[in-house]
Amino acid sequence: MAEQAVIAAVPPRTAPARASRVRIRRNIRWLTAGLLAMALGGLGTWALFAGATGTRPAIKVMRTVYRGQAIQANDLAVIALGRTTDVAAVAGGDLNRVVGQTAVTDLPAGSLLVERSFGAPELAAGLARVGLKVDAGRIPATALKPGARVLVVALPATGANPGTPPPSVEATLATTPTLGADGAYLVDVNVGLADAEQVARLGALKQVALVQKAEG
Repeated sequence: MAEQAVIAAVPPRTAPARASRVRIRRNIRWLTAGLLAMALGGLGTWALFAGATGTRPAIKVMRTVYRGQAIQANDLAVIALGRTTDVAAVAGGDLNRVVGQTAVTDLPAGSLLVERSFGAPELAAGLARVGLKVDAGRIPATALKPGARVLVVALPATGANPGTPPPSVEATLATTPTLGADGAYLVDVNVGLADAEQVARLGALKQVALVQKAEG
């Protein structure tokens, strides 16, 4: 009877051991799942960091260039810009394309250079731009567009001895003539540097007329 009592007492003692093994296996699963989650989270963080630290060459303005000024090589620098930066900066490889161009807008120092902020010079070498105020009747009534070729004709002052008028000056319209409040037309013309002062003086005295020339 004593042996039977011992044998009968064995199963109750093995049940807690089995429960303990089950808990251990569950803990191992949770631990494995946690380690896997940490590993995946680390990979995601690394991928995000790698994407953020990826760079591309871009052009930065080092010295302020004002509108109309030529862009010099020492006005710019190539820097590393994050690929995720949402700025349409001009690529560093285009540096030689930019140098020598003219600023279309003011380019502040420290800013990134963007397209359409620079372009070809408005005035070719050897030219000057002069603003004129031309009375009605001294300019063609037909619409004139920028690029039209004209002659700037010098007129004698009212009541003065005509004498020998200065020679006419060839010019190109830089703007479309606009009608002012006083009935005169305002227009900018491009002329040679040697003639710029003469045209400006005649314009100030209202002693000019514009004659359209044939193209070609």
